[in-house]
Amino acid sequence: MNAHGKDTKTRFRARAGALALAVAAALGGTLPAQAGGDGIRVKSGIKGVANMNYRCQGPDPAVVSFRVGRIQRIDRYNARVELVATIRNLGTEDLGDTRGKLGAAIAYRPAGGRSGRVLASIELRDLPKGRGAMRIVRGWTHISTSQEFPGTFSAYVSGDPDWQTQFDCNATNNLRRLSERDVMNRVAQVLQRAPQGRAYEAIQRERYRRAQDLISPKAPKPVFGR
Repeated sequence: MNAHGKDTKTRFRARAGALALAVAAALGGTLPAQAGGDGIRVKSGIKGVANMNYRCQGPDPAVVSFRVGRIQRIDRYNARVELVATIRNLGTEDLGDTRGKLGAAIAYRPAGGRSGRVLASIELRDLPKGRGAMRIVRGWTHISTSQEFPGTFSAYVSGDPDWQTQFDCNATNNLRRLSERDVMNRVAQVLQRAPQGRAYEAIQRERYRRAQDLISPKAPKPVFGR
C-alpha cells in the first residue's frame, strides 16, 4: 500500500473512532463502570476510587472497563445479556507466571445482602505491561425488566493475599461495578425498539453512522415549488 493509501486508511479509522465516541456519548456512554468495593473480597480488601493514572513499580493488572455487550431478546420483558470486562497491566513490569494465584471474574450480588454468584472467571498470567495487551472476561446473565429489587454486577481481579505484592502493586483498581438497574434500562430500550435501543444494537454491529442517524435524525430538506 502506498503512502496515500495508508494516510486515507488512517483518516478513515480516526473518523470512525470519533463517530463511535460521539454516538456513545449521545447514548450516555456504554453504562460507565463505577470503581469501588461492594463487599466482594479483593486482594487487599481496599475499597475506594480507582486511580487509573497512578503507575506503581511492578505489575499492576487492573479492571479498566466493565460494560454491557450483546443483548439477546427472549421475549418482551426478558433478555440474555453479555457483560464484558477488560483487564490491562498498568504497571511498570510485565505480569508473568502467577502459578494459579491470580484471576479475574465477573459476579452478581442480589439486593438485600444475599450471597452472590460468579458468572465467569479466568486465570491471569503472562500479561505484558502497556496498552497493547489485554485479557477479556465475558459473562452472560438473564435480565428481566420487571425485576423489583435490582442487584449489582462486579468485575474484579482477585488472588491469594500472600502473593499480592508480587503480582499486583496497586489494589485500588481491581474492582468495577455495574448497577443492574442501569442494565435493565438498557435492555428495556432494546426490547421496546426505542431509538436509543436500536442505536445501541447498531453500535454492537459497528454501524456507527446508522446509530448516529437514529439518535440525531437529519431534518428533511425543504421541497421547493416551481
